[in-house]
Amino acid sequence: MSKTSHRKIVGLFLAISAVVIVSACSSQSSDVAENASATTEIEGVATANDSMVTSTIESGSTVNAASDFVVTSSAMTDGGTLPVQFTCDGASQSPPLSWAGAPSGTKSFAVLMDHQPGPGDWHWYWTLWGIPSSTSSIAAGTNGGATIGTNSVNGELAYAPPCSKGPGAKAYTLTVFALSDTPSISNASSIDRAALLAAIDDITLASSSLTVTYTRS
Repeated sequence: MSKTSHRKIVGLFLAISAVVIVSACSSQSSDVAENASATTEIEGVATANDSMVTSTIESGSTVNAASDFVVTSSAMTDGGTLPVQFTCDGASQSPPLSWAGAPSGTKSFAVLMDHQPGPGDWHWYWTLWGIPSSTSSIAAGTNGGATIGTNSVNGELAYAPPCSKGPGAKAYTLTVFALSDTPSISNASSIDRAALLAAIDDITLASSSLTVTYTRS
């Protein structure tokens, strides 16, 4: 075989080898690209699902019934002032309350009006329980057919109007609790703020509050 023929054969062999190598690399690159694309698609689905769940929660499509429970008053608004008629400077009446959106399974309601003058210190003015689930409001000056416990002002089984002598505005919170049962309380005279909260702790489905302030002149 001549040197020229030998060179041609070697050149042809190298050309064929180069084509095979290029084809193999192209095939591997294609596989990598396809795998990357598949991974991107899977991650895209996961991201979309995560986004959908987050969006559902944030939009309220899947809403905990408790979040719909809201307490209001025809005499005051949350963050507003407590009208004088509900204090010792006025008629000493208990304030009117209304509520809506109680969660499914609510069997009764309880009410607490309290004030925290300092860390670890609590005053309470109104403790109610046994309010029927069919009730959605309490008129001013009434207990709404509830059983009433003590207050921290005089210990009586009655509403005690705020009568703080300290300077500055004081914040008072009225909370309505939606309960899955009626609390087992045999002695109303033993019920203070802590005892009421303990009695309803395991049966509270939802609660809603409004806080008002009052400044004595």
